[in-house]
Amino acid sequence: MAVSHPECADRRRAEVMYASALNLTQMYAAFQGDGNLVWRVAERALATARASGDPRAIARACWFLVEAFRKSGQWDSAQSLTEDALRLLDPLRAESPELASAWADMAFHAAITHAVAGEAGEAWGWIDRAAAIAQRLPEGFWSAPTSGSRQAVGLHSVTVAVELRQTGTALRWARRLPAADVTAVPRRGRHLIEVARAHALRGEAESVVELLTDAIAVAPETARWNEETRAMVRGLVDGRSSVQEAGRRLAESIGMAA
Repeated sequence: MAVSHPECADRRRAEVMYASALNLTQMYAAFQGDGNLVWRVAERALATARASGDPRAIARACWFLVEAFRKSGQWDSAQSLTEDALRLLDPLRAESPELASAWADMAFHAAITHAVAGEAGEAWGWIDRAAAIAQRLPEGFWSAPTSGSRQAVGLHSVTVAVELRQTGTALRWARRLPAADVTAVPRRGRHLIEVARAHALRGEAESVVELLTDAIAVAPETARWNEETRAMVRGLVDGRSSVQEAGRRLAESIGMAA
């Protein structure tokens, strides 16, 4: 491995690439049900990124680790790491669109963490701060895998509103950003799932069926491994008789036992 080779000509670049590979490994491991592997990979990714000294690599590793913290209910740890990354990026964000996007990505993370905790004021405050930066990114700019872009404002605003159970707000944001306009296919599928969550909160099962059907058609793997999708499909299968058959078809399409 280049990172550990004593004669590595560009160790910093090798460490950045290794950290990036570990981030992708974390995404894969998260779907395998091995929590210990997720934590080992996420922590190694952050350590490697920090060793590289590259702020973009550090921010991206933080982004992935924050996701792991939040999914496991460790909201304080998620927010603490987010704030560390924001402090690192704050004096650098004017240097390039990539660094500005990285700052906005972490601010959106802060918004979602506060929303999951039910802290509406803090959540929307962070959305406003993130939007102020994201909306100044170049037209067409897109940073994978964080979806850093102008579109991120609408994408994350839907999620924040759903987490806060503000369904009307979520659907207003969804109307501003039709799924067909979302650049990346996996993110388009995730956007459809988030909009479906808003309708599920309203008990609008037919809309949930339609949106999940579209999400599966657009990005099958995204839908298949998404926890919210599986929860909504279970709700359809166990719900009123008019949508049970559609729920069973959806369950079959994502590999769930109906």
